[in-house]
Order: sequence, then structure tokens, then C-alpha cells
Amino acid sequence: MFKRRHSCIIYDLHVISLSRFFWLVISVCYIQLETYFLCLILLYDLY
Repeated sequence: MFKRRHSCIIYDLHVISLSRFFWLVISVCYIQLETYFLCLILLYDLY
């Protein structure tokens, strides 16, 4: 019983860390895209 519960806890932690990593990647990509679009807009304004 305890062993099974322990593995469940480990599984939950794994899922949580995965989702955190997922959100981190998404936010980083979003920031990259935002800066890319900002640069495009700035260049467009310059020309």
C-alpha cells in the first residue's frame, strides 16, 4: 500500500515538473516571438 502511494506521489511530481517545463518553453517561445515581431515593426517603421 505504502509503496503504491509513494510511486503515485513520484508520478504526480513528475507530471508537475513536466507541465512546469512545458509552460516555461511556451513562455520563452512567446517572448521570442514578441521580440521578433517588435523588431519587424521597428524595421518596418524605419524603412
